[in-house]
Amino acid sequence: MTRLEDFDVLLMLDPRSGDLFPFSSHGFKVGTGRLSRISSRSRGLLFLDQNGRLLELTSVNDIRPDLWGRLHRFFGGAYSISVSLIEKPTDLDQLKEMILTGIIRYKEYLDGDDSWSFVLLPIDHIKKAIRDAKDTKSLFERLDLPDAVDCLDLL
Repeated sequence: MTRLEDFDVLLMLDPRSGDLFPFSSHGFKVGTGRLSRISSRSRGLLFLDQNGRLLELTSVNDIRPDLWGRLHRFFGGAYSISVSLIEKPTDLDQLKEMILTGIIRYKEYLDGDDSWSFVLLPIDHIKKAIRDAKDTKSLFERLDLPDAVDCLDLL
């Protein structure tokens, strides 16, 4: 049985829109909808992991490209995917600003969601916590991301 608690939590950053979301690594394994749409929408997304690595998603692939897999996708069912990620060089100050911008945008759309307690803090506290991080690993830790069950879990 798949338990979402067993997956890692990462911070997903979309450099195109400026959005960010807590992300469960479960989303690297399951897709729904057209693969070409998932792939084009997801290519270029960045993920900050618990080790402080910034990873870029370069491709999304169907694990079952056979007829059964195509039919399953056509009728809108969930299907197994794999993703390719590469480590991306990180400019810490630029990453901090990207995260601050994303959190400000995220706070605008909270709409009663209290699953990520860090973003509920006053903005001055958030800015200080992020700006005081000495490296990407401590930056990740300061974000205090929610448990995997409270995270986005599909690409």
